Amino acid sequence: MALGFAGLVLLDYEAHCNWQTLAYLDFCTLEGFLRHSFFNGWLSVFSWVSFVFLGMWIWRQDLAQKGTQNRLILWGLAASLLAALPGLILKDPQLAELLGTASLPPGPCYLIAASGSAWVMIGAMLRLGTLLDRIGLAEWMATPGRMALSLYVAHILLGMGTLEAMGLLDGSLSPETIFGFSLGFCALSMVLTWVWTLLTPRGPLEALMRRVAEIFR
Repeated sequence: MALGFAGLVLLDYEAHCNWQTLAYLDFCTLEGFLRHSFFNGWLSVFSWVSFVFLGMWIWRQDLAQKGTQNRLILWGLAASLLAALPGLILKDPQLAELLGTASLPPGPCYLIAASGSAWVMIGAMLRLGTLLDRIGLAEWMATPGRMALSLYVAHILLGMGTLEAMGLLDGSLSPETIFGFSLGFCALSMVLTWVWTLLTPRGPLEALMRRVAEIFR
């Protein structure tokens, strides 16, 4: 997070980016590829790898304990609210952008706010696990999690690709409509992943990753 923020302050984040066409100049050169991969790409290593390390840390906690679940909810809520304050308080546009909660550029406040909201959701789902299992929803909601990589790629290539083909990614959609599309994708994902598990226990990309890992083990 610190390295990514230092890059935002010291370097030109918008270098070689065409925001109108979403094209990245010189991507096929070594310098352009490294810059895009580590600094100002859509999911550059700095600062997005922060989520990876945070997820590894959460996984090592005793998630079955209610105390851990409560802390995830409370700390996550506090982190999300506090991280949103600088962008609301600061009057300077450049500082507000650096310390805002927009995902581009991925400043520290965005990383903290996004992580906090994830903590809240993880803690809440764990607390509701028994209830969800009792009403028969636990397995339906857990199945997509076993295919998170495949669904992540699908939501970009198929979900957003379909919206782009329909001309709906021009900024005209309201937040309510976007939320509705998101819920629809989640519901469809639960059904499709449940059907997929009847055929094979792993998603297509998860199976591919396992195959590659076994080759290089």
